[in-house]
Amino acid sequence: MIRAALLILCLLATSAAVAAPKIASIRVGDVYRELDKTKEMNADITAKRQALLRDPRLAAYREAFGDLEALQKGLIKVADHDRATRQRLMQKFNLKRQEALTLKREFEEFQRKETKKIDREMVSRMEAILTEIRQKADTLGQKNGYDWVIDVSGKTNTGLPFVLYSKPSDDITNDVLSAMGQTIAETSDEDN
Repeated sequence: MIRAALLILCLLATSAAVAAPKIASIRVGDVYRELDKTKEMNADITAKRQALLRDPRLAAYREAFGDLEALQKGLIKVADHDRATRQRLMQKFNLKRQEALTLKREFEEFQRKETKKIDREMVSRMEAILTEIRQKADTLGQKNGYDWVIDVSGKTNTGLPFVLYSKPSDDITNDVLSAMGQTIAETSDEDN
């Protein structure tokens, strides 16, 4: 009986000495969306994508395609008995078609290269922003004595959050935004 009491006493003393970890949560998605850097990046990337649609190569292709349609209408109107005119229009049509196809290929190649370049820039900028968020969260976590800082906004490819359960924790999302010189807009209760 004394042994059992001593064992229980030892277990209680050990469990009291080991404190539960101090955990903070952060909604990295909210921080990312609210940052001016992110908004500027999105506006910049959108502008670059739209600039592709105003490229002179595309305008030249559209013009050649319009000329091609006009020539096709002219071919339809020319009677079969006017062979010379039909032959001349057919040659113009074939030349214009080759020109339009060449312009289309040139624009598509240019667009493909520029889109890859824009995508690489976007990924690089996103990674830099996310790295900065992580570093600020690390700094705040260490400064405030947290054992863990968990991103509760993360989603997997199945649509489930990374953290399926956690007991209530201190949310430092607003602290991270403040440390980065930002404020967060209203958030719904389901984000927490």
